Amino acid sequence: MQTVFDDTEGHLWVGGSSTIPEGARFYTMREGLILPVYAPAALNRDPSAIYQDPQGRLWIGTQGGLICCSNDAWQVNTNPAGLAWCSNSACKVYTTRDGLSSDSIRAIAADRTGNLWIGTERGGLNRLRDGQFTVFRKGAEGNLPVCGPG
Repeated sequence: MQTVFDDTEGHLWVGGSSTIPEGARFYTMREGLILPVYAPAALNRDPSAIYQDPQGRLWIGTQGGLICCSNDAWQVNTNPAGLAWCSNSACKVYTTRDGLSSDSIRAIAADRTGNLWIGTERGGLNRLRDGQFTVFRKGAEGNLPVCGPG
């Protein structure tokens, strides 16, 4: 498992990696059951970060981009053969085509002004503000300061 998140409604979300045998890579825990989540294909590309914004939307970072699912997107069946799924129409997948610096998301956080910050693998830091991504990179050609060696 790479990420665990407890949402504002007390639901546990767990993201795994490709080392998990066949099947889902994203799970939720409801009523004591761990249920695989079936959702957009990008969600099964090694979820590695989860964040919930003040509107209740889940933001999920994967190897396939950044996914935003509205808080009413999730349908859960908690019978013994339970499963959970997300309506594709209630989820948006952001990738490099939308301005992200990399589709490999490693961290998600927000600042007090509502900006969403997305850390990527080898792509730098991304800020999502008003639907637009701004990329910040370290180094001589980037716009992040270099602190210490490197």
